[in-house]
Amino acid sequence: MLLALIASCSGEQASGDDGGDDPDMRTCTEAWECTPWTTDGVSDQGMRTCTDLNACGTVEHKPAASATLPALDPQAYECDVEPVLTRNCSMLGCHGTETGRAYRIYARGRLRITGQTITEPGSCSGAGMQHPSEMCIGGIECRCWTVPQLPDERRRSFDAARGFALDATGAPLADMAESELLRQPQAGGGFAHAGMVMWSAGDSEYTAVKSWLDGATRGAPCNSMN
Repeated sequence: MLLALIASCSGEQASGDDGGDDPDMRTCTEAWECTPWTTDGVSDQGMRTCTDLNACGTVEHKPAASATLPALDPQAYECDVEPVLTRNCSMLGCHGTETGRAYRIYARGRLRITGQTITEPGSCSGAGMQHPSEMCIGGIECRCWTVPQLPDERRRSFDAARGFALDATGAPLADMAESELLRQPQAGGGFAHAGMVMWSAGDSEYTAVKSWLDGATRGAPCNSMN
């Protein structure tokens, strides 16, 4: 789910003239691609990095790189939303990557965080043994599959998802139906998801995600093993 915000910039060109080598006549189109929103893991202050793929040298249409993320319910996310997104979006070739996408999601058997430690649980043959977390990327062995997401993994997934409640300027969307988290996987949607349909407006999965973006709360944990 790439967030590429494209807009025209720099100079006007004469009809039928591409400007040649005259820098005052050339036209460059900004093509901004942003990383997932992240926080310090405690606050709602989000940061991301946005890069102009066309290197126009202008920032007229650069998306916001910092914003206050909406204080959405983490329990509703874990219990009602994350299972939907894990099932539909977390494949390693899609959003199961730490780089190259505006949306990223961690999940057992798929993307795991790097640089941390996973302790093998008592139900596995190597109970108590510790392993680098990145060893479990794509792993379904007991030591990987039986360990749910680490706190930093769930927080990063949560931050990346709730960032789609904001527009390009970092302001809250007036209508969450316009969120790319909902629109890109829709039938008739498209964008980077051309030819891939996850849901249609009104489907149960669509409704679960939209309700959360609209501020639905759960009020109790569900002890998810995602």
